Amino acid sequence: MRHFIVMCDSNDADYITNIVHVSEEDVEKFMPLIKAIENFVPYPTRFGMCYHNWDGMRPDLHDSHGIKNCYEVYSQFTKEYLDEFFDKFLIGCCPDWACGPEMINSIHTIHKIQEIILGEELIYADYKKLQSRETLNPKNVEFMKRRAEIQNYKNAEGVPFNTIKFTDMTPEESAMYEEYKILWSKYQ
Repeated sequence: MRHFIVMCDSNDADYITNIVHVSEEDVEKFMPLIKAIENFVPYPTRFGMCYHNWDGMRPDLHDSHGIKNCYEVYSQFTKEYLDEFFDKFLIGCCPDWACGPEMINSIHTIHKIQEIILGEELIYADYKKLQSRETLNPKNVEFMKRRAEIQNYKNAEGVPFNTIKFTDMTPEESAMYEEYKILWSKYQ
């Protein structure tokens, strides 16, 4: 298993960051798309340059502004391939208001897909982030540890926390998800 930090924008600086756990096969499979996203070049629209590298199928922007959806921007890949990438890498970056078929419409820009090593390096990075925002105190450290526990959780079938569908969550997992949202928003 390899781990990536993915940061997306869903509403003009409404950033959502997630850690995803992906198999070696999926990393190899989706690396061409990750490279294409990294090399995205803004393109002209009716109202200036478009810097969105992952717009969904919003007809209001697509038709009236000339903004391309993700299927047009990455037309070298199939729709099924892009949908599978969304399910494996981006679904955890969708805002709370997005559900069902609206989820792919909820992200307009992927700002970061970066591989990380879980463990001391990630905890150290979180501590440094906390130190830069506020005084590091024992309560904050406990929040960070709990958030890391939730991020590393796997259910009885071995499914990572960030890929469990809401409809498949147990009551305990739903409660854990609500706790995670609070912890993430407080220390993002």
